[in-house]
Amino acid sequence: MATKQGDFLLLNYTLKVKEDGKTVDTTYEAVAKTAHIHHGDESYGPKFVILGEGWIPKGLEERLLEMDAETTATVE
Repeated sequence: MATKQGDFLLLNYTLKVKEDGKTVDTTYEAVAKTAHIHHGDESYGPKFVILGEGWIPKGLEERLLEMDAETTATVE
């Protein structure tokens, strides 16, 4: 089922710099530890977002609107 504006999502992601592959943010605790960006006071796990509310970068949100729920993808 395709996602649409206003849908509530739980989103797991790892954000990397395209040029050097450096991880700068993630919802996965193990990835954060490996990338040396782990914060002990941060809660790791899926992030709650509402599509169309501007809570995530515009390009990612646009791509999510083209995807079905439960899909894994790489977005550049």
